[in-house]
Amino acid sequence: MPAFTVSFSFLEPQSRKGVYFKQDGQRFGTDRTIKFCTAVKYEIRITVKPPVAPLRSLIIGGDELTPDSEEEQPAQSSYLFTWFTNGHSPTGSRRRLDVPFIFRFDGVEFATSFQTKFYPVTSASHLTWGTEVKQIQLEGRGEFGGGATQRLTPTNVTFV
Repeated sequence: MPAFTVSFSFLEPQSRKGVYFKQDGQRFGTDRTIKFCTAVKYEIRITVKPPVAPLRSLIIGGDELTPDSEEEQPAQSSYLFTWFTNGHSPTGSRRRLDVPFIFRFDGVEFATSFQTKFYPVTSASHLTWGTEVKQIQLEGRGEFGGGATQRLTPTNVTFV
């Protein structure tokens, strides 16, 4: 099966800051928690190498996003999405959420989930504790095109 990579990053345009993650050890389901702020807009830049099929939408925790812009080159496809976190409530103390991320291509849903925590705007200092997520890379294998929609999951996940 052909290999492909989906890389993505988050940027809060007003502050020009990305998102951060913190190491949680074994206290929760996974050892890393991605931190998001409620009631803000994030730009999400996605690169697909090689360009396997058009990326039609990105679903984050039930929020379905469509590309604001896209660019295809021979070696990669690039997409820009905008995600408003207005509908997400702050996560309670000592709690984490398992948030699905589904990249919907023609004929393929590439799906994973990340442990996250949503902070209110008033807790902005908590958002930058930890390590900045410059990019998340998801490696996968699969055939694109053909009949019914198939669901693929990453073979490897890397935080850069």
